[in-house]
Amino acid sequence: MQITPSAVATRLAIALTTAASAPALFAADQLPTVSVLASRSPVALDAVGSSVTVITADELEKRQTQLISDLLRSVPGVSLSRSGGPGRATSLRLRGAEPRHTLVFIDGVQVNDPSAIGSAFDFANLTTADVERIEVLRGEQSALWGADAIGGVINITTRRASEGVEKSLAVEGGSFATRSGRVGLRAAGDHSHFALTISRLTTDGISTVDEDRRQYTTLDGATSFEVGGASETDAYDNTTLTVAAGATLAEIDFELVLRRSDSSGDFDGSPDSTDAFFTEPDIANHSSELLETWRASASGASADGRLRSTLAVGAAKTDRLISDANFGDSLFTGRRETASYQLDYLPPLADDSLSGHEFSFALEGEREISRSSSSFSSFDESSRSRSAVLEYRLDHDDRLFLSAALRRDDNDRFGNASTGRLAASYRLGGGLRLHASHGTGVKNPTLFELFSSFGDPELQQEQSRGSDLGLEYRYGGGRHLLDLTAFSRTLEDEIGFDLGTFSYANRDGESDYKGIELSYRGQLDEAWSMAASWTHTRAEDASGRTLLRRPRNTASLQLDWQAGRFGANLGLHYTGDQQDEVSAGRVELDAYSLVNLAADYRWRDGWRLYGRIENLLDEDYQEVVGYGAAGAAAYLGLAAEL
Repeated sequence: MQITPSAVATRLAIALTTAASAPALFAADQLPTVSVLASRSPVALDAVGSSVTVITADELEKRQTQLISDLLRSVPGVSLSRSGGPGRATSLRLRGAEPRHTLVFIDGVQVNDPSAIGSAFDFANLTTADVERIEVLRGEQSALWGADAIGGVINITTRRASEGVEKSLAVEGGSFATRSGRVGLRAAGDHSHFALTISRLTTDGISTVDEDRRQYTTLDGATSFEVGGASETDAYDNTTLTVAAGATLAEIDFELVLRRSDSSGDFDGSPDSTDAFFTEPDIANHSSELLETWRASASGASADGRLRSTLAVGAAKTDRLISDANFGDSLFTGRRETASYQLDYLPPLADDSLSGHEFSFALEGEREISRSSSSFSSFDESSRSRSAVLEYRLDHDDRLFLSAALRRDDNDRFGNASTGRLAASYRLGGGLRLHASHGTGVKNPTLFELFSSFGDPELQQEQSRGSDLGLEYRYGGGRHLLDLTAFSRTLEDEIGFDLGTFSYANRDGESDYKGIELSYRGQLDEAWSMAASWTHTRAEDASGRTLLRRPRNTASLQLDWQAGRFGANLGLHYTGDQQDEVSAGRVELDAYSLVNLAADYRWRDGWRLYGRIENLLDEDYQEVVGYGAAGAAAYLGLAAEL
């Protein structure tokens, strides 16, 4: 396929909504077909070598899910662990990777918390109220997006106007005295756009520690113990504000995005009765988190469309306060400041050439700040890094797509590190497509792991390498898509907590991650559509022990029905057996299945009455030993798009 000037203009029209330093925005009609993560510039999904899942605005509306973490259960390779109800610590693992190995963007801003253990992003306080699109890129991505991306990348895009003036509102109430609301105003013209969304969620919640008493026996049979027995609920509230504005002046596109999420909630004491620090669960503890982000960008293209450049600056700050009845107040502040410049170049082609080439070159700078003040550790440290990224992309005859990326990082704490990535997609014909990727990555120790009371300034970077290989089959005139992908990854110098020295340390040997992902998406007929996935994961440390909180099998089914003004969604999520650990040793968590049912009625233009039942079968389960999970719950709401 030759890349003509008109094709260039089309691609640039898409790309100019994307910042160089991180993924950004797309119009609604482009969401199912374009990836903003798999390359430094937007690329068609069927030209991507890595495994990508996109959740669209339509899917968000049909499923009615309040928390993004629950929505991500349907993505192949994703497993979740939540320590209680809404607002409690929520860890996400991609293909068995540690939570700290997944990089998370919101509107192009990296939100991983530098003050958190491993700088992992906690999904506890991320709601769907202002979200329009979610993209999940699995596998080694450090060469494209930096040190935290050795497990994968998640990009979340908030709502924007398509054209004219749009007003939205939604109110909802239901079980556990849950109440939520959202108002939004969006406008777009030929040369400017604006969006404002405010949302609020409050709930009396459930008990963080399970109300029911549950008996566990360690896997070695040495100890039996009981957890649970809490009696009071733990309330939670969240308020989120998002503002975005942009304009085109003198052929340059400018955009500014601001976001503020303020949340707080109660939590219980330890459920682990074998712990030396065990306290009765019904203790009045409280936590709060304030996440503030901003990003400004300017991008433009040359007259012939072959050169495009983008300059972006931004920052994310997380303030966390934990008030514990036994240990007092602990305050953590993490801040990340970034600046980047990216230049994309599309060379002219010879008249008889079947190959198109593209180059992207980026320079990035980053500063991390971490502050801690608590009864067990206090410090104030920072680090700086500078990076250069080069990516080459080939499109040969609209059948073979290649991508090669190299990255060089210079960190003032760890010196230099180089990472690389290769990805390929090949259309075999007959609806078959082969896709593959291989990459290397690094993960720097966090400032907490280096300089807290439990830290070690001599820690080394974690080193990772991984590959995946998949076969995709598109049939039925493109209405059905089936994909089978195998993946493998190894991790060296893994950072973990050493109970012998009571500090963080690099572990000897390699951890291995292997698995298979099988997924299907299709339109069954005019009324019915379906998405389904199954993932089998084997994650083991250097000694061959299964890693904690990694279910061997997970599966998901989403069945949608739409007929006239009526719509419905049936969701099923299965999580297999997995291991967890308490002070006395390892235990096994039972498998569980969650069934959710949602329905809506569009009773007049722009207005929608909706309701859902979560955990329809009232499954009793735990994702973390001793911590509770909500039983059956019902919600009813009214939404309008005017």
